[in-house]
Amino acid sequence: MDDRYLGDRERGDRGSKTVFAAVLEFSQHMHVVGADSGRGWIGYWTHPDAPQGQPTPIVEIDTEATVWNMSGRTLIEACAADLAFCEDDLAVEFTRLTDRLAELGVPASTRDYDARLTSRSGPDELFDDLNDAEFARLMGR
Repeated sequence: MDDRYLGDRERGDRGSKTVFAAVLEFSQHMHVVGADSGRGWIGYWTHPDAPQGQPTPIVEIDTEATVWNMSGRTLIEACAADLAFCEDDLAVEFTRLTDRLAELGVPASTRDYDARLTSRSGPDELFDDLNDAEFARLMGR
């Protein structure tokens, strides 16, 4: 919620206030465990309405308040999948990364890129709803 990088004009802007309020509400359900140099924050999604009995979803929110559902059952898998995404052969790169991590003593639950947990929903939709509600409140609607 650090807004020191904003100028007075941006700090007073209703749109900026809306986003900051939505991020504050959203952050109550995201337990941040890391920062991605310049891109944003990564954490576990622990909203009470999230399905129980499944791995805890991993999400990323960037400095522009865009939310991404990361794929993977663990933080290690999610980060490896994110890095592999930039390569031509995702599956080969994901396996290479998870093998290297295992050599370092940090095993992933799968080496198979297609076996990652990918069906996530909720955090990005909730953020949009929070942002819309805050905008309506600030506009007096």
